[in-house]
Amino acid sequence: MCYCSVCVVAIHKSTPEMKLTSYRLDIGHLKVFGSIAYVQRLDEKRRKLDPKAQKCIFIGYAQDRKAYRCYNPVTLYAGSYFM
Repeated sequence: MCYCSVCVVAIHKSTPEMKLTSYRLDIGHLKVFGSIAYVQRLDEKRRKLDPKAQKCIFIGYAQDRKAYRCYNPVTLYAGSYFM
């Protein structure tokens, strides 16, 4: 017996949430792990002609707040950025 939602989808063509509420979940906001993400830099941390965004790699979602976790290979920083 399998309890994960992936197995439930494969067996019954729906998730437990869909069976309970009869509402199909919207997963359009989910991102692909390892994809390129551009993170906006704060106004205080850039000068007039500096770029407004940094190129990072998306590594997941923050657990303690509504934010993305991204890794910057230039500065070697992995942190949370607000949505």
